Amino acid sequence: MDSNPYFSDLDPAATAAAAELNAAEQWKIMQDADAASTAMIIDSNAYTMEVNDQSVQNFNDYITGNDTSGGAGDAPGDATDVMGATQIEGVAPQHMDTLTDGREVLVIGDTDKFADFNHQQGDNELGFKQDCGLVSSQDVLNQFGIPVTENDVVHHAAENNECQVVPGDAAQSGGTTADWQANVLSDYGVPAHVENNGSMDDLANNITDGHGVIIEVNAGVLWDDANSYGDGTANHAITVTGVVRDPSTSEITGFIVNDSGDGKGEKFVDAATAQQMWVDTGGQSVVTDVTH
Repeated sequence: MDSNPYFSDLDPAATAAAAELNAAEQWKIMQDADAASTAMIIDSNAYTMEVNDQSVQNFNDYITGNDTSGGAGDAPGDATDVMGATQIEGVAPQHMDTLTDGREVLVIGDTDKFADFNHQQGDNELGFKQDCGLVSSQDVLNQFGIPVTENDVVHHAAENNECQVVPGDAAQSGGTTADWQANVLSDYGVPAHVENNGSMDDLANNITDGHGVIIEVNAGVLWDDANSYGDGTANHAITVTGVVRDPSTSEITGFIVNDSGDGKGEKFVDAATAQQMWVDTGGQSVVTDVTH
């Protein structure tokens, strides 16, 4: 307790003594009130610290998959719904899913939303049928909120020498290189670059980090179709919208793709097929410089 500032050398006179005694009592009342206020602050701080500590613990439990509270705000299918499920650092959304063979996997990427941006190629006024790279470019542009159609992109590419045009044969026109695809994306305000000799981890990291990605693959391997194999090199372009991992080991199980060749979106491609159709044919991809 603080020293009493009102107690000094008391005057022996009664009046003076009474005055000083009264002042001393007032000081004691003030000190008692101050002590009570301090106690309340200490209790409040202790409670605040306890609440903050619990919030931190709840957050840690949530991101490590140990949250068993089952709050109403939990998103269905969230990876943390599975006890101990792996969380991969990155900006892309993550959710648990089940493959057709019954395996439970962690899917990284907004695959369901991006599936809406895929369709069968060849839907353009010029009649170009070999425009998989242009449709993939449209897909990526749509992912970034740019509302272009296949027809828009095909006309743009034809007018800017960013696709192959075969005189008198529209059905064989529309083919693109990875460089042309990157140029088309950049023309529409989504800067992109070409990466070569990519690995499965490189592709997975680009998706996890939120980049838009087009990969150059061999269609014969992708479709298990000998007639589309050609010489075994990359001859088709698709977009990759998700990476699929084993939730307990983080091993890459495969990828989710949009394929304008058959019009199928959100299609699972296992790791072995991805290796053969993409890595083994040069691992070439078009990657946006910006992220979703």
